[in-house]
Amino acid sequence: MKDLGRVVKLADDDWVVVEARGNMTALDGRAYNNDCCLHYRISSGKIVEIKEGMDTSLCEDRLGAFPDEVKEQLRKT
Repeated sequence: MKDLGRVVKLADDDWVVVEARGNMTALDGRAYNNDCCLHYRISSGKIVEIKEGMDTSLCEDRLGAFPDEVKEQLRKT
């Protein structure tokens, strides 16, 4: 991300949560300011799992349509 803007970090045992707001510009010049929440699971000092939540509609609108296989995966979650 170009600029994370607001960032909130929480940690508990083997999980770290980061809530952030990106302040970016899409290739077409429109603002792409998406909120996201990232969950990292840590084991032996290494990231072993990442989960991300964000506004996928805004992401598609600014960055382009997701491939069909990604859309199918998003429908399952």
